[in-house]
Amino acid sequence: PYPLNHSDAEVGLPTLTARGVEALLAGGLLSAVESLDLSGHPFGDAGAAALTRGSHLGRLKRLTLMRTGLSADGIRALCRS
Repeated sequence: PYPLNHSDAEVGLPTLTARGVEALLAGGLLSAVESLDLSGHPFGDAGAAALTRGSHLGRLKRLTLMRTGLSADGIRALCRS
């Protein structure tokens, strides 16, 4: 299939990469979001790291990240933030 832990891998499907997560956060549209489901987008640990930077998700109460290619390192980074 496709490499789940490589966030810039071309998979031939519409997906959100780690760079896409960064762009999404940079746009400022998520500052009021309370629930975010990014499941099915293989952005891996690099995408998780992007989610932890800054205060773009200050109101977030629920985050769903199924099938995103996160390793234990990515999960730990999210938990620390």
